[in-house]
Amino acid sequence: MDMTTRPTLQHFLSDTKHGPYVSLYMSWPENTSVEALRLRFKNMVKHTKSVMTETYPETDFSAYAAELEPYEQDPTFWQTCETNGFGMLTNGAQTYVTPMYEAVDEVAMVTDMPQILPLMLDEATATDFDILALNADSIQMYHNHGHQVRPISLPDDAPQTLKGTLGTEIRGGETNSVSQGGGRVTHHGHNEKSAEKASDQRRFYQAVDQYVLANHSNPHKMPLVLMGLAENVAVFREISKNHHLLPKLAVVKSPANLDFVELDDLLTPVRETLRDRRRQNFAEIIENARGNDSYTDHLEEVVQAAVAGRIAILFVQAGARIHARLEGTQIERDSINAQHANLLNDLADIVLSHGGQVELLTEAYLPVEVGAMVRYA
Repeated sequence: MDMTTRPTLQHFLSDTKHGPYVSLYMSWPENTSVEALRLRFKNMVKHTKSVMTETYPETDFSAYAAELEPYEQDPTFWQTCETNGFGMLTNGAQTYVTPMYEAVDEVAMVTDMPQILPLMLDEATATDFDILALNADSIQMYHNHGHQVRPISLPDDAPQTLKGTLGTEIRGGETNSVSQGGGRVTHHGHNEKSAEKASDQRRFYQAVDQYVLANHSNPHKMPLVLMGLAENVAVFREISKNHHLLPKLAVVKSPANLDFVELDDLLTPVRETLRDRRRQNFAEIIENARGNDSYTDHLEEVVQAAVAGRIAILFVQAGARIHARLEGTQIERDSINAQHANLLNDLADIVLSHGGQVELLTEAYLPVEVGAMVRYA
């Protein structure tokens, strides 16, 4: 059984209007056996059955079991996943499954609304960008999502090598000689040959820049990170017209003969830099919203704005939980169902249903459990 892709979450949320929902999140450390993973999953399903019996006694768990047990029984589901875990949401009729690119805390919950905050956290910490690896006379492209980097297969007509791109127009390949008549031959000097090689490289990089911009950066709106020796990175930056190329951020290392383990390690600081930039951006958004009275972090005000569909961006502190749920527009804290719920998740569901945005930030950037930028003051 395959995992679905992230965009189908919106379809799942819009198609499944009625709960209760079972929400399962599970990570798997490296070198964990398939049988051990399946046993953990089976125990999580058992836990949700007991919780549903307690909190929703009128609901028949058999429909949920029919949705979940095929995953436990299918060994290929556990063998083929290359990510750090998965998230699984079901209302007993439809099921949404997605890979998790960050390590995730184990979750097995039964609630009125699906628990989507772990998905939001995974999205907030995932980084998407293309990598253009530069040699002086060749290039390769990669794409990074989360902690996964994969090569991009380029077509034959892409400018992958200097020789294949310039062909007979190469000027600095061999020492050139020009007949002057009378049996005299003039040879280019070393300086002239170096200048011609530099010119070849610039023309090659110009072709690469145009190709990447037209076929990758513009269509996919993806940030572009350069990798290569400092001199090659400098030449490419000088000629590039690609506004998706990230300034002052590059992997200064020759890409020749790198394996994926080395490449992954080299990209770690790039990922963290992009995460920090994203957090800083939202911290600035919050400060600007405070300045024009369109931000609140008072829980009751956030709830009222969410229910009214007035929240543009809901900010949730990563890992925070409020044991409560909504009954209409009121916060209910005392029932068994409320003790099993997370009010912050309910708010996220409501904001998304009204077309708003949900962002998770660490405590350093969001010291309160929840805040909101409203659509109008």
